[in-house]
Amino acid sequence: MIGDWTYRFKSRFVCDESDSPVEVHQATQIVPPRSMNLKPIDLPLNKDLGEAGCVFQSAVVLCNLLTDRDHALYQYMNSEKKVVEVGSGTGVLGLASAAVGARVCMTDLPHVLDQLRGNFQLYCSNNPLGDELRMRCSVEQLTWGCESDAARIGKADLILCSDCLYREETHRSLLDTLKALSADHTLTVLSFEIRRPPIEAHFIEQTRESFEVEQFFQKGDDDHHIQLYYLRPK
Repeated sequence: MIGDWTYRFKSRFVCDESDSPVEVHQATQIVPPRSMNLKPIDLPLNKDLGEAGCVFQSAVVLCNLLTDRDHALYQYMNSEKKVVEVGSGTGVLGLASAAVGARVCMTDLPHVLDQLRGNFQLYCSNNPLGDELRMRCSVEQLTWGCESDAARIGKADLILCSDCLYREETHRSLLDTLKALSADHTLTVLSFEIRRPPIEAHFIEQTRESFEVEQFFQKGDDDHHIQLYYLRPK
């Protein structure tokens, strides 16, 4: 349990005629609180994609804040605002945002798009909100540092960037993309789990070149230390 959203790991065994397991399907399930009356989000685990095939706890924390009617971020959860998720991976943040009313563009690298589209279609299927979600959500290629990709997507009101700091060599390209997607009014939400403190701290310092940086959430225990920041263009 992280906030009001439940984080589960599921395994389903597919057996042959002799009842011997021949295949294992693994997935992460993100379950909204019952009061929201929303369908759980099932996200098949794709180990071939590395970190892009996994759901991390910082994303689930951000799901809680985005869908909390009393939180400042909830003002972006409507069709009048444009939300862009960079490095969407499984798409959990985009799907949760769209489920509560946001207009979302989920983005990632070309080799991740099949997973992202598949998870989107899976969530829309057998979902009373399916048709609405298809109208509110889109999936687009966005290679960090690619000016033409960023120009095609356009400026955002809210940018979601969760667990995108794994590879230090991509940090400068990520920052260039965040700047390209930002207008004067754009708010970026950066969330991540501390894994390599000097590297993550250096990224935060780099963002100060172009953004006003405000840490607004942190949560730590023996296993996880999660931080969230607001980035506003200078």
